[in-house]
Amino acid sequence: MELWCFLVRHMETSTVDMVVGKLSSLYKLISLSESPFFPYSRLRKAARSLCLLLTSCVPSTVDRFYMSIMTDERSDLFAVMYVGLLMEGFQFNLLSENVRAGATERIFEDYVHFVDDYIQNPVNSCSSIVFGIPVAVLCSALQSMQIDASGLDNKTIKFLLAAVQTYRDSKDSVIKSYCCNFVCEALEIISRAKHLYVDDQMESLIIELQQMFIPEPSGTESELQKCKPGLASFMSSLAHMEMVECDGSVKTSAIWQLYHMLLRERHWALIHLAISAFGYFAAHTSCTELW
Repeated sequence: MELWCFLVRHMETSTVDMVVGKLSSLYKLISLSESPFFPYSRLRKAARSLCLLLTSCVPSTVDRFYMSIMTDERSDLFAVMYVGLLMEGFQFNLLSENVRAGATERIFEDYVHFVDDYIQNPVNSCSSIVFGIPVAVLCSALQSMQIDASGLDNKTIKFLLAAVQTYRDSKDSVIKSYCCNFVCEALEIISRAKHLYVDDQMESLIIELQQMFIPEPSGTESELQKCKPGLASFMSSLAHMEMVECDGSVKTSAIWQLYHMLLRERHWALIHLAISAFGYFAAHTSCTELW
């Protein structure tokens, strides 16, 4: 792939456009039969290669590629291709300013529309592979720090509460699986929207999460495991929430139990966050301050 990047940097623009166009057609063909949610699938590998190649292209070529993906933006194929690219780190800053602004606006609009519909009817049809794609797209974009989360309101908390409650009440394994994905992604989104931690519904959310994870219902451990990376991110950002610690507080007790669960399991996501936090502490603390 490095050789292709070298060639792209030194080719004529028309030749680069032709190469990227051929690769785009191949990516569309792969997307017809693959899911974007498996990291080692052919689709994700193709998306990874495309994202790497595009970093060596001029903005006009990247714009042309992006618009070719957007030609049929209401189809399932578009959704699969789009989320695959974002999960592999497609960089919006490679786009021209106008296209980038439109792409960012579209992500938020699709997310808000989906969340509003889901809050009204949480058990809507879950048969499509692209159900919930707007949530995955926003989560991926926020994780790669390409867009600002400050525009999000408490609809995300309401959405997360609805997903937790639907997971608890449903007997359908497919719906439960979707709910776990939503819970993980919504927790990741909230962890990057620090202003949401002061929302009035945050206490209710923490208690609902405590009831969901502790104790773990039998037979659902593998499903709940999918949520724990998001839970670890969410818990790591609780410093942005004002708390008064006391033994009689239901909220405090729920927080302690969730922390204890993650620490007891030595979950990799929490370990990663702990190492990152220590690195930040070490980089910003002098020896004089330590002693």
